[in-house]
Amino acid sequence: MIVYGWGYFNRRDHSLVCSGCPKCGAYGYKHSYTSTRYVTLYWIPVVPTGRQKVISDCPQCGQALGMSYGKWKKLKNTELPKAVAAYERDPTNEEAAETVLGAVYNAQDESTLRKVGPEIRAAFAQNEKMMSLLAHSYSHLCMRTEAEEAYLHAMSLTDDEELTEDANAYIELQSQTKPSPPNRLLQSLPVLIVPAIILFFFMSYLGNITARGPSTAYLINGTDYDYQITLNGEVEALDAHSKIRTDNVLYGLNEITGTINGIPIKPIQYDLQVDRSERGSGGPLVIVNPDKSSVVITESTPYSERELTSNTYTYQFHTGKAFHVHDDIDYVFRDYPETVSIPSSSSIVYKTRISAFEEESTAEIASILLQNEKNNELKRFIKAKVDIGADDAMTIAYAQAFLDADYFEQITQTRIAERPVKIEWHRAYQTALKRTQSDAETEALYKTLSAAEPNNSALTYLYGRVVSDHGESVDVFERAVAQENPTGYAANALAYNYMLEGKYPLALDYIDKAVATNPDNPQFAGMRTKILYGLGSFATISKELDEDLTYPFQDYNAVMSKVYCLGRMRDPAAANALIQQFLSQIENNGEDPSYSRYDLQLTLAIAREDVGAVVSMTVDNTDDAWVFRTPMLTGQIEKASNAINGNADYAGILDHLTLFVLAQKKGEGAIAKSHLDTAIETLSAGSNDEKAWAQWLKGGVVPNLEDAIHTCVDLDYHFVYLAALAGVHSAEGPQFASHARSITPQPDFYTLALEPVL
Repeated sequence: MIVYGWGYFNRRDHSLVCSGCPKCGAYGYKHSYTSTRYVTLYWIPVVPTGRQKVISDCPQCGQALGMSYGKWKKLKNTELPKAVAAYERDPTNEEAAETVLGAVYNAQDESTLRKVGPEIRAAFAQNEKMMSLLAHSYSHLCMRTEAEEAYLHAMSLTDDEELTEDANAYIELQSQTKPSPPNRLLQSLPVLIVPAIILFFFMSYLGNITARGPSTAYLINGTDYDYQITLNGEVEALDAHSKIRTDNVLYGLNEITGTINGIPIKPIQYDLQVDRSERGSGGPLVIVNPDKSSVVITESTPYSERELTSNTYTYQFHTGKAFHVHDDIDYVFRDYPETVSIPSSSSIVYKTRISAFEEESTAEIASILLQNEKNNELKRFIKAKVDIGADDAMTIAYAQAFLDADYFEQITQTRIAERPVKIEWHRAYQTALKRTQSDAETEALYKTLSAAEPNNSALTYLYGRVVSDHGESVDVFERAVAQENPTGYAANALAYNYMLEGKYPLALDYIDKAVATNPDNPQFAGMRTKILYGLGSFATISKELDEDLTYPFQDYNAVMSKVYCLGRMRDPAAANALIQQFLSQIENNGEDPSYSRYDLQLTLAIAREDVGAVVSMTVDNTDDAWVFRTPMLTGQIEKASNAINGNADYAGILDHLTLFVLAQKKGEGAIAKSHLDTAIETLSAGSNDEKAWAQWLKGGVVPNLEDAIHTCVDLDYHFVYLAALAGVHSAEGPQFASHARSITPQPDFYTLALEPVL
């Protein structure tokens, strides 16, 4: 015999009402609740028929009166407010008052009754009918004090026996103990819970082995673009840097077609072969990355009650592929839990998770891969970025450095032929041409390209980059700026030119033009900040930083820059207050603030040009470059030289050149020559500009001032090169030193160290 019926399960939002039962006539407390009504088979809920609001459930006979949850919500959220509004418009209208009490009664809204009840009582104090209705409403919602007062008021107006009986019944009911709501879990559990679980797992297993594809599959977008692809005939839309679940991955052959960043992708096919026995648990985890540029990370970490003697944490990076298939992943795009269950105190349990880089920039991801010595993964990552049309300077620079030369040349030839002009690809192309042809040939090539499209500002600018004569180059950039639809790169080039010449106001005019052309270009924004530093416009920089400094702070570099600006503005109190606020945030996150405190306080000391404070903070630092920089600040040349030779990994060209200048000034000729020779050796193996500086610093060739000014290896520290050149060529030294002073940027270690010389 099939036992079927219906019942309420998952009862919630319990409350009590006082009323009579229409079935058994019993007056008393009734349960009211929200529930879901199910058709039951053997008392097991099978098919939900909808949410219900049970108005009253009689504990005597089990009679439950209710309505659909949607109807009740409409009553509570629409009809009740409408009735209240109608009554408030005319508070002496008996019909409106009666309507609002009826709506309150049915909606069981105690808060509304508390609001309108006193108003009705005051407005209809002599109306026995309204007082009776008000008393019934109060008693129905178990508002004891209000109900008793209303009953007494109503009975003072009438001798109605029915009202008196109702009042006595309600008062008698108050002497009884209010029933507690039923246990939600117990009343929701079906009687045959075990067979239901068995049935569930059996159906789940059967569904998995007959499924058309794995139960867990994700589509992931690793690009800055929104795009659509067709996966096995179904269109899927992906927002930039997003991931979504998909049901369209199939066992067997999968095919992807589509367009990413306006570039049609070559159709991707992948044959996903999984034995039916392995499909029972849902199959493998499949991550589909049509753009191939996401970096997916798989990790395995141990859990144990005892201290582990070795680091058994392992991880892998996966990129450059459209399909990533993984088995036995515990946490998919979720963090590891703090704790897990383990069999015993001596056990080690390994858990795995999978994640992906999301908002990290190309530069940040490339840096992480390089730090982890994942050069092959970096090549695949960069190739994927290039294949989908990435044309930012950082991606192109990595492509030029790591991709196969023939492939890079092939893709470059494609990109430079595109219109609108891909400026960063042309810049890379111009750099590559330095290795294969003369500067004159490159200049002739771009002169021809520019002449073919004389109104193309981008080509005019690119021609200006390779013009050998500096004055003519500036003229070409000026022409590019004046053309219709000018490229911001031309104005940026002129800003760069005038920065090198120490003409910061003119440089600011041009960089503002560049930023106005393309506000989102990080090169232009960075150049503008450098120019503002050169102008000493720290208040402007500080104000602009405030947009990035909302609490809690997300950008450590912005905090550091703000501290620096406040130091330059001679407002150490505000700087220290910001530092303390940031350190408190770190502590609240359970992290050690020591390093950040040191770093920020050192930044403040440097900004204030307080050499004594810098020295006191760094004198005991034996872990980084300060081990040789601090002796430079204190004039201990020999100690600095020994330290720099013992910490070669931390010492760069700038450190050797600075020590050369300081040693020469103190008459330490041997030390000076040693560090100058080291700098020259490094420069000789570098770019053409670096090789030019190597020749000048050797002393045999004296550059004219214009060449020295405009042959820049490092924009931020060009003054260090000029200071060193002044030390090599004594006759021309004053002019080199004078210009070094004019372009000295914001104070840092090198400005503090060279201040006595410059």
